Amino acid sequence: MKNLFVLMMSLICLLSFSNSLPHFIFDGIQSYHECIEELDKISFTIYGSLSEDINPEKMIVPNYFIEDMGEFKCSLLNNEEKENERRTHKIVCTIVGSFLIKGYILDEPKVIGFDFNDENGQTTWPEEYERKIFLIGECGEKKELDNEPVLLGTADDFVSPIKNVRMPIISKALKNLPARTAVSKDEMKYQMKLTKNKFELSQVETAYMIYRWEAENIQYDCYNYYKNPKNLDYSENGAYTNGKGVCNSFARLFESFGKYLGLDVAFIVGYSKGASYVQGKIPQSTNHAWNAVKIGNSYYLLDVTWGAGSCSSDGTFNKKLRDSYFCSNPYGFIRSHLPPDQKWQLVSPTITLQEFVDMLDISPEFFDLGFKSVTPDKAGEIATKGKFTSRLTYKSKINLLLNLYYINNGKQEIRWDICSANFQSTYVDITCNLRQVGKYKFNIWADINGVRTFLFAYNLNYTN
Repeated sequence: MKNLFVLMMSLICLLSFSNSLPHFIFDGIQSYHECIEELDKISFTIYGSLSEDINPEKMIVPNYFIEDMGEFKCSLLNNEEKENERRTHKIVCTIVGSFLIKGYILDEPKVIGFDFNDENGQTTWPEEYERKIFLIGECGEKKELDNEPVLLGTADDFVSPIKNVRMPIISKALKNLPARTAVSKDEMKYQMKLTKNKFELSQVETAYMIYRWEAENIQYDCYNYYKNPKNLDYSENGAYTNGKGVCNSFARLFESFGKYLGLDVAFIVGYSKGASYVQGKIPQSTNHAWNAVKIGNSYYLLDVTWGAGSCSSDGTFNKKLRDSYFCSNPYGFIRSHLPPDQKWQLVSPTITLQEFVDMLDISPEFFDLGFKSVTPDKAGEIATKGKFTSRLTYKSKINLLLNLYYINNGKQEIRWDICSANFQSTYVDITCNLRQVGKYKFNIWADINGVRTFLFAYNLNYTN
């Protein structure tokens, strides 16, 4: 996919051209998908005309090779079926490959910057652009994705756009806004728009400003959630006015502010492994809401509710900003958030509700810190005969903290010196030698410069 990205970037670089040179007047683009035995062929045709009478046979359009995907071929042809005066030539490009990994997204190039040379070796450039997106399915299948979210690769190569956020600028932007209690919701929207323009915020910075503002100004209504659910307000207006709400109001508020500020935002309802979730049991109804936001050409998942803090069982809200729930790695996000509409999973292959229940609930920081996989990857209780081993693969070594608790009459008793981590070049084996029959809670943390980050937990049952 990196090679594909580099290729596409080379095609879309915007360069100026001299009026004295012949250039290509763009008119349209069409695409199609063919199945050739075990191969898939993606083709797109760019229609237009040259500003001067140039022999197409002498025009050079480079060919490219995309690693693991096949050859990218382009050629300039006469268009015998003239649909209008402008459409006199066409550039035909194809990508042929076996596409063994289904779910590749092929983003057709923006026609601006399409490099071809005339017989004198002069580089010429189209004037306009158009783009379409499609997904390779099984051989012979084509799924149009013009209005669909784009898959973001694998868990390993995902990069969150939050790395492009200028944090000092966001801090200044937030200080530039009035207090929530001092202005109406509509006035706050307007002030955010002025702030966005003043600090020249990008798409991802605009989304993050809203995310941070909500996390700092709205809290979860923990008291009514636990003590009096009938008093819960699910509206975005209630959340803004009262400074508290539930997931629905958090997500609706983000959607409202985001769209006003020019972002493409989706409101998503689905299943989550939150406070109401019963481990190992398939939920009968959805219980959570979150968002997706489009940054560039791709959608990213975020959960302002979980990013703002959490509730204690006594109804107290524990405020704690977690950037890991902003533009999260979808392969980690899906372990705690499952939308019934599979297009918003943003992973390939997609998973079922049963698979969601069965998989280990891993924190989003797991992938952010460079961990790649864990075995066993199983939620619920794991039976063992005394010795339990888990393996984590990683990109770079990170110190781990291991907390094992014995469950005695409902109370947790810490057990020391019976769990250890054995690091190898690409993986670490964690082993616990349980000494007493019964149930255990095993928590695994990452230790980053003395700061603990929770990764995941196992429920163990030592039986005879």
